[in-house]
Amino acid sequence: MAGQQFEYGLDDLGNRTYANADGVGGVLAIRQLSITNTQPSTDFVATDGNGKVTALVGANDGSVTANYDYSPSGELVRADGVMANVLFAASF
Repeated sequence: MAGQQFEYGLDDLGNRTYANADGVGGVLAIRQLSITNTQPSTDFVATDGNGKVTALVGANDGSVTANYDYSPSGELVRADGVMANVLFAASF
């Protein structure tokens, strides 16, 4: 993986995430840039009501590329899938 680009929307407070880090959420998609493939892969970000990332979904075919599960206290308990290493807090 050569890098990542992020597409932002509004966070849970209605602010642009990259401009104001007060809220959670706001990341809509992640583009994975590859040094071996000229076409970047894009994954849409699925979040729960608390703004935690619960899944990444491939833009090309709708396949789930990663799943994330959390304990009731918000600790990550499981991450799996081909993109599971792309773990982050949705508020960046």
